[in-house]
Amino acid sequence: MFGRSLKSIPIAFLFVVIAFLTVGSAVMGMEGDLPFEPAEAELGKVPKDSTAFCEASEIEASKVVGIYSKTHEIFVLDEEGLWVSASVSDSLHLDIHPDGGLTFRFILIQTNGHSCSMEGVAREKNGYWEYREPVFDDSTSEDGECILRLRFSESEIWLQDLGNHCRSNYCGQRAGIDGVRFGREGVRQSDGE
Repeated sequence: MFGRSLKSIPIAFLFVVIAFLTVGSAVMGMEGDLPFEPAEAELGKVPKDSTAFCEASEIEASKVVGIYSKTHEIFVLDEEGLWVSASVSDSLHLDIHPDGGLTFRFILIQTNGHSCSMEGVAREKNGYWEYREPVFDDSTSEDGECILRLRFSESEIWLQDLGNHCRSNYCGQRAGIDGVRFGREGVRQSDGE
C-alpha cells in the first residue's frame, strides 16, 4: 500500500526537505538564539475549542480520507548563519486500511528544516483514532510507547503525541508532532493508494 503512495510525494518537495537539512548541517554550531519562540512552545497545548472535536463515531473515517496540506513559515539558518523565513508545506495522507483501521502518513517541516515523518495504521477508540508502538527513547535511555492520536472536528484534524515518545523516534531535534493541526477544507481525494 505505501510503496505506491510514496511515489505520489512530489520530487520538488523532497528537494526542499533535503535543501533545508543541508543548510542546517552546513552551519552546525552557528545556531545562536532564535529570533522567535520555538514552535515547541505551542506543541501539546490543548486547543481552546477542544470540545468541538467530535466522537470518532460521529465522523466516519471514510469522511476524512484524503490528502491534506498546509503551508506555513519556518525559520532556517542561511549560509551566513542568520535566521531567515522560508515557506514550507506539511502533508497528511489518510486512507481506510483493509482491516478497517485508518492508514496515516505525514511529513511535517519545522524550525531549520527539521522534520517529522511517520506512517502507520490507527485504530478507532472512544472519540479518536490511535496508533501505538513500543519505542526506545534515546534521550532518556528508557523503553516507552509511541501513542499517536488523531482527532477530527468538522473543520480540522489534530495530532496528539502523548508523552512525545513518537517525536523522539520520528522527528528531528527542532520538530514535533503534538498539537499539529490540518484544516479539512480543500482536501484532495486519495487516489486509492
